[in-house]
Amino acid sequence: MVIHESSASELHLAFAPLSEVGDKLAASMHSDGSGRQCGMCRKPFTIARKPRGIARVTHQGAAGVMCSTWLLCGHCKYKASAAGGQIPDSMLARARKSYNAYHTLQTQSGGRA
Repeated sequence: MVIHESSASELHLAFAPLSEVGDKLAASMHSDGSGRQCGMCRKPFTIARKPRGIARVTHQGAAGVMCSTWLLCGHCKYKASAAGGQIPDSMLARARKSYNAYHTLQTQSGGRA
């Protein structure tokens, strides 16, 4: 991250304690709806199906670095760990699609996205 081009909120987040960053990430995921369902099976979280793990994909390219994050239910976390920690192709495709959309947005705005 280039500090002089960061907004005040990004600087605050970059230097925040890890627990505070986790809380902000969880609040952001719940507000946009991505934290209400499992990232692998897409089933909604309920009293019985709770978020038990996190899957992350980090992209680095011409648009910079971007991290896609999903919450996983216990069953999917177990399946992923049994598969050697491999993230399914469907999740990788969603992460690539998000990164490509960000790259397109950044290109169209002249790098100010």
